[in-house]
Amino acid sequence: GFPRLEKLWLGSNRIAVIENLECLGSLRELWIPENAITRVGGNLQGLPCLERLNLAGNAIAAYTDIQALASLPRLSQLSLNDVHFGPNPVVRAEGYRTFALCYLPHLQRLDGVEVSDGDRSVARSTFTEQVVAFNEKVESIQRDFEREFSAIDARRSRSSNHAQMLKTEMVHTFARLQQLVLE
Repeated sequence: GFPRLEKLWLGSNRIAVIENLECLGSLRELWIPENAITRVGGNLQGLPCLERLNLAGNAIAAYTDIQALASLPRLSQLSLNDVHFGPNPVVRAEGYRTFALCYLPHLQRLDGVEVSDGDRSVARSTFTEQVVAFNEKVESIQRDFEREFSAIDARRSRSSNHAQMLKTEMVHTFARLQQLVLE
């Protein structure tokens, strides 16, 4: 291994999976742009000194991969979009910057743009509003579901009662018919 390695540039190497980097505990800068990476996952957790990470021009599409980067306590610069290497699909998602700033509070630069305290404050406020709106929507859907379920249950109960009445009526009719036949 290379335990004292501080910079590693692996751009444009057709790398599909980030792996086997845990032996690089002193790594501060990792550039792996323009590869075929689709997931970050927990594969960078073994890099406690990592400060600068460039993943631009890959195929990372999920917010969970940004969330996974929160395990890097010193990460201060992240590039998922870069003028030279292009964007990852996740940067086109609505709320990308807000999400990244909320989950990675130590960032000083995101995609080459400096992050100010005001940016962080606006991101937290926006994120909180979005979470509240989402929770309200979930509660509304739950109420609608419960109301609909109650209506369905009431219809089922009425149908069951109606079927029972028909059965009783049929039994009485057959009993009368049997009496008439026997007479």
